[in-house]
Amino acid sequence: MGGDTYNLRVRLFSFNGTSRYQQYDQFRVHKGDSELELKVAGAGSAGDGLKDLNTEKFSTYDDDNDGDSNRHIADEYQSGWWFKKELGTPLSNLNGVYYRPEEPRQPWHGIIWVNDESLMETKMKIRLPLV
Repeated sequence: MGGDTYNLRVRLFSFNGTSRYQQYDQFRVHKGDSELELKVAGAGSAGDGLKDLNTEKFSTYDDDNDGDSNRHIADEYQSGWWFKKELGTPLSNLNGVYYRPEEPRQPWHGIIWVNDESLMETKMKIRLPLV
C-alpha cells in the first residue's frame, strides 16, 4: 500500500442479526522504520475503533510493536493488530479469536469493535478515493 491514501469501509455483523459500518475517507498504512504504521480519519454508525490507533505500529505474536516493554499485547490477545499500550485493552481487534456468544472468553478478547461484544463477521473493504 506504500504511502498512498485510500478509503476504508469496515462492516460489522453481530450474532443478533444487526450490522453497522464505519467509513474512513483517509486510510493509510505506511511502512515507516520497516513497521506498518496506521493513519485514519472518518465517520460512521459503528463507533470509531481506529481513531486512537493513529500512528500505532502493527504487532503480531512474533513482532512486538505495541510500545509496552512489560507485556506483549498481540500475544496476549492472540492476534495481529494495531495495539496501543495506553488503552490497556484493545478498542478494536478484527483479527481476534472467533468466539460464539455461548463460549466463555475473557473480557475484550475476540473479534471486537469499540465495545466488548464478540462479533460474528467483519469485512474491511479498501479502495482508491473517488475523484
